[in-house]
Amino acid sequence: MLKNILRVLCLFSLACAATLNITPPDPLQGNSVKVVLATNAVVQDAKALFNKATVPLYLHSPNKYLAILGTAYNWPAGQYPLTVTYRQNGQTFTKNALVALRAGKFEIDTLVITDGKRAEGATDFAALNEENKILGAVFRAWKKGTYIDGIFAHPLGKTEAAVTSPYGAQRRYKDQSGKQISEWAHSGVDYAAPKGTPVHAAQNGVIAVAQKMRVHGGTIVIDHGQGIMSIYNHLDKLLVQKNQYVTKNALIAYSGDSGLATGPHLHYGLSVHDTRVNPGEWFIRKWF
Repeated sequence: MLKNILRVLCLFSLACAATLNITPPDPLQGNSVKVVLATNAVVQDAKALFNKATVPLYLHSPNKYLAILGTAYNWPAGQYPLTVTYRQNGQTFTKNALVALRAGKFEIDTLVITDGKRAEGATDFAALNEENKILGAVFRAWKKGTYIDGIFAHPLGKTEAAVTSPYGAQRRYKDQSGKQISEWAHSGVDYAAPKGTPVHAAQNGVIAVAQKMRVHGGTIVIDHGQGIMSIYNHLDKLLVQKNQYVTKNALIAYSGDSGLATGPHLHYGLSVHDTRVNPGEWFIRKWF
């Protein structure tokens, strides 16, 4: 009897020794959140439930488990419960927190798609659905290890590159007669870049996608591990192949205006556990 009581007290002590740290606790719509579970002993199956999605916590250092979560431009502002569970000594334990998502400000953009672009298939939405299936499968395939080293580098090599369309902009696509073709929000950032501008890998990683697409144009996705992937669209020339390892700042492509584009530029995005986030803060903040 005493032995069982001591065992229960020991398990309770282990559970109480775990701490959960959320940074920042109040992100803007589209920003990322760092979750760190620190324990006094090894745990198993640590994971976070956040906005109906379950994300694994990865071993970062002894007895420290970490995951980066994404929020999106179209998530309503408000309080979001975050539940972390883990197993220890055959028992399951839970830690709860709240993430206070703050409202961001997003522009409205109107883009005119030329007849020539439409003839190329840039507004072929059946093709877009197929492209999204390919990209979606990649965004949901998460490696346990990480290649990330420090902050992300700007893919154009300069953080002062002019933004022509910011993250979260509500886009309305029209034809040359003024008729609306479609509308959706912008899931990345567009940077001014004349055709042929060198495009570099923002971080170490493995090429998960390197192909020409009708709507996304020339597309590269780099898998940086642990659910973090960078995205480069509307490229003119691709210089890498699928499954190739690249280092941060490596030349991977040249910019262009392929696919659904009104002119030469680089669309750069970031997927965090299958949520497209604002990539800008990754240029100035070290997450790992």
